[in-house]
Amino acid sequence: MPSLITNRHGSARVTRLAGRTSIVHRASSWDAAYSHHPQVAAIGGRLWATWSLGHLHEDGPGQTMVYATSDDLGHTWTAARTLVPAAPGEHGPTCITSGGLHVGEDTIAAYASSYEITPAAMALFMESGLNGWHRPGLKTVHRVYTGVHVSRDGGATWSETESRLPGFIPNLSPVRLDSGRLFMTGHLRHAWTDDPAGLSGWEIVGLPGLPDGFFERAGGFCPVTGQLAELGICEGAVYEIPGQPLRMMLRSNRARLAVAESRDDGATWSEPQLTDFTDCGSKMQFGRLPDGRYFALSCPDPNVPTSCLRRTPLVLAVSRDGNVFDRHFLLGDEPDAPLRYPGAYKHGRYGYPYSLVVSDHLVVINSVGKEDIECHVFSLRDLED
Repeated sequence: MPSLITNRHGSARVTRLAGRTSIVHRASSWDAAYSHHPQVAAIGGRLWATWSLGHLHEDGPGQTMVYATSDDLGHTWTAARTLVPAAPGEHGPTCITSGGLHVGEDTIAAYASSYEITPAAMALFMESGLNGWHRPGLKTVHRVYTGVHVSRDGGATWSETESRLPGFIPNLSPVRLDSGRLFMTGHLRHAWTDDPAGLSGWEIVGLPGLPDGFFERAGGFCPVTGQLAELGICEGAVYEIPGQPLRMMLRSNRARLAVAESRDDGATWSEPQLTDFTDCGSKMQFGRLPDGRYFALSCPDPNVPTSCLRRTPLVLAVSRDGNVFDRHFLLGDEPDAPLRYPGAYKHGRYGYPYSLVVSDHLVVINSVGKEDIECHVFSLRDLED
């Protein structure tokens, strides 16, 4: 089955789409020069963009979850506002990573991971970035969990619930499965709940091969051995094909996506296997369009190692059967943007893209060099064959 999942990179039919682009947020100071992990939701006709906002470096102390809104389908945006602030920790402020929003019937849930970076790890981080964290025996982060925050007044005010997902860092906001279950992907650990509001009842499931007591980021980006470490597995995205097992596509270090399957609605998963779907090494998103076709939003250029740094072009690949994504729509192919501020792991023209269908439009959001956040709006009519 894994070999059947392909995007036929280099031979697929490609159509360039003309869309409208706006800047959601532009880094304009040295103390707020890192923006990443963007997602977008629609609440009562208003677009909500959420992302992680930090100082200079990726996922450093003091990073927060912020949001901006648009009432004109992304033409203009409000200034960024804090949704989940950092908190005082044992050795400094915590790091908050945005996990996006889930819109319920009467509530909005926001997900934000929190962890503290140890002084020894922070010294290595400032010196060599995350690569220094793989030193044997080094305790890098602690008190890792994802908190669930709720708004009952349309996003005007927020409060933290008692729900905590220990050792879990979300990758994408929850996806509602055909069964009604909500599934939220992380890196090597994932979560599900049967609470339609996404506020409580979260259960955590790990991929096969994780050691007992494993916490995300507790020893580095992928602190495991065996196949998970060999393939560099992280950052999942799920989608369903009727009558088939639930699929989770996963980032790897092989210029191709991997896939794991679940036959029990996400409660357990198979070992990841490589597919023929090319990838540059970045977050991606899978799902279905209103017309029933499947889509994959990603940067599929497999030319390593520089493609992971460039993260361009941005492509929406479409499939009728969920296996062969051979109809490509080019959303952007600008070169990597030069940075205005220094910082660890800051790169990528179309970083961590995420999409949302709003009425007859496709809204796409991404980071630019992990400094700015931009939004693109396309007509769904242009996605017709």
